[in-house]
Amino acid sequence: MDNLVQRRSAQVRWLKIAMENMEAALDGSAETRQICFAKLMDTWSRYEEIITKLLDNATDQKSIDVYTEERETVCADIIEMKIKVENKERELGAQEHKSTGSIPISQAGSSNVRLPKMEIKKFNGEYHDWQRFHDEFETTINSNSNLSPIEKFNYLRSLLSGNAETAIRGLTLNAVNYETA
Repeated sequence: MDNLVQRRSAQVRWLKIAMENMEAALDGSAETRQICFAKLMDTWSRYEEIITKLLDNATDQKSIDVYTEERETVCADIIEMKIKVENKERELGAQEHKSTGSIPISQAGSSNVRLPKMEIKKFNGEYHDWQRFHDEFETTINSNSNLSPIEKFNYLRSLLSGNAETAIRGLTLNAVNYETA
């Protein structure tokens, strides 16, 4: 267990470095962004493996809470960075479109209209509120192919309270448990 704790600490440091490198690469070449992004995702994947093992082996609630909170913070940071990368790619694609006058096929049917940020009201487990929550979550999070199952599960966790939160509290943050939840 001590070895896992040490490996977790090392992964957290490496994640911070990978995040800093990715932030710096946002203004670099496409190749640099791709390499830094791949390194960030690889480091995150190794962190996820270690933190999952730590959570599976944790015997006291304090450790579980600490690891869960850290994992949620790291996941939120990763999601934020992925959004920055996607926004940068869109921005560069828009600049390229303006300079060439052509629209890539993948973007031809998409809209560039900025919509207001959609807020999903938390679900507390009340039956009468289920359909509203399900519809909002399905259309904004679950159907978003740009999000991984782990990211979707993290969003789901953040949108639950009361009995609904209690029902999935023991599930570790991974793709299989997202399908279960």
